[in-house]
Formats: sequence, structure tokens, C-alpha cells
Amino acid sequence: MKAQRESKSEGTYSNNRHSDRQLNSFVRSRGEEDIPLTALATDFFDDYRFHLKKEGYAPATINRHLCWLSRLMYRAVSQGTIRFNPFEEVKYEAVERKPRFLSKGDVARLLAFPLQEEGAELSRRMFLFSVFTGLAFADLQSLRASQIETNSEGKRYIRKARQKTEVESLIPLHPIAEQILSLYTKEESKEDYKIFPDMMSKGKLLTHLKAVGLACGIRTPLGYHVGRHSFGTLTLEAGIPIESIAKMMGHASISSTQIYAQITDQKIAMDMDRLIKRRDVSN
Repeated sequence: MKAQRESKSEGTYSNNRHSDRQLNSFVRSRGEEDIPLTALATDFFDDYRFHLKKEGYAPATINRHLCWLSRLMYRAVSQGTIRFNPFEEVKYEAVERKPRFLSKGDVARLLAFPLQEEGAELSRRMFLFSVFTGLAFADLQSLRASQIETNSEGKRYIRKARQKTEVESLIPLHPIAEQILSLYTKEESKEDYKIFPDMMSKGKLLTHLKAVGLACGIRTPLGYHVGRHSFGTLTLEAGIPIESIAKMMGHASISSTQIYAQITDQKIAMDMDRLIKRRDVSN
């Protein structure tokens, strides 16, 4: 069963295609071209999981491929091909979910590091815009002038449905986000247009971004999701209620936002441990 384009996110579609190819490759590695869905049992799932581990995939990637297999089973159930999903009780890989994010000092270094090269500077600005708005890369790419609104008090904000989930984000514009936006806004234009130019692929922008991070001495490898995670942690540290952060980030459930509360609690505990150690040394 081939991957179908159900999501508006190009990244999700690409991942589904990759999972589909991996599954087909595994079936062929068993000397088979196809397997009846009614013949599948948990041993097939476990064999596929072991196969992916031998291929060297990270636990999160293995789980993504396994979830694709399970989704195919649920689709077959809904179509009446099989009576139940044979993989409902299976075990997935244990994944420690630790989103990477930047400190205030890292963000300050990026802000103080403008570049002459056009592509590198675009990647830096888009990343910083993500840090101060929480937008994922797909939403940065698709952001349009019509999605920048002004309220009755003259304050501007972004109102945009997320590409991945179609859940609406409502994001007040931080002054730094406003500065970046002003570089790409066409004041005289009455037509709708994309804010950030499509001058290069995501891969090239990421290559530039990683180089910028290294040049700034930032230890965390930069990627656009690091910008989104940084927004979540920095806004929570600033005292913004978690319900408001969930709305700004376009989370369908507040449980998705709770990870930033856990990160912040861990950081506070580590800061306190360091403070206690300093006092012990001084005494």
C-alpha cells in the first residue's frame, strides 16, 4: 500500500514516502514481493523493528517507520480488509524526548552576528524569526503578508494555521520579529505575497545555519526546530502562562506544551545545584 498525500506538510509527506520505501525493502529482503494482511502477526512487527535497528537507525526514526506500518493496519481495518490491527499491543523503541533549545546568551550571540553573504544572512534571520515567534520551518516558508494582522490597539500579530496540524497559531510580534519582518515587507504592495524569499532549498538554508552556529560558538547544532523549541522554553522562563504558549505555538493540546515546563523545571534545578556547590566551595 503506497503512501498517500494526506498532510499539507511537505516534510510529513516525505517522511511517509521514506517509511513506505523502507517497508517495501524489508518485505523484499524476506524473499517476498507481497504479504497478505491477514497473515501478519506481532512477529512481523518485531522482525521489522530488529531489521531497522541493524540498519543503524536512531530509536525515534525506527518508531516513525513502525508507526507508518501500524497506520497501514488501521487503514485496512477502516476499509474492512482486516478485523483488527495485529500490532496494537506491540512495543516500540524507548526514546528519551529532549528537545534542543538555545539559552539567552546563544540568542544574543546570533543577534550580534549579521552576515554579508545573502543566503547565510537569510538563514540566520529566518531562524531568529522562529526563535521569537515559534513558527516551524514549513510555516516560515509559507508565511504570507495577509497573515500579519493589526488589532484595535495597533499591535501586530501573526494569525496562521500550522501546516502540519492545521491548528491556528496566534502570535503577538516581538520587537525583534518586527525588525526582521520590516526587512521583507513591501509597504506599498496591496497584493498578498510570501514574506521570506524562496531563494534556496531547506537543505541549503540548514547548511548555512549550522555554519553560522559554529561561527558564533554555539554548541547546540542549529536546526529550525531548535528555534521553535527555544521559543517554547524562553517564553515559559519569561513567565508567560503555558496556556498562552500553547495557543501561540498552535498546539492542539496543552500536553504538547508540557515538555517545555519539564525542561524549565530541570534547568531551575540544575541552576540551584550549581548555586549550592558555589556556596559549599566558598565555605
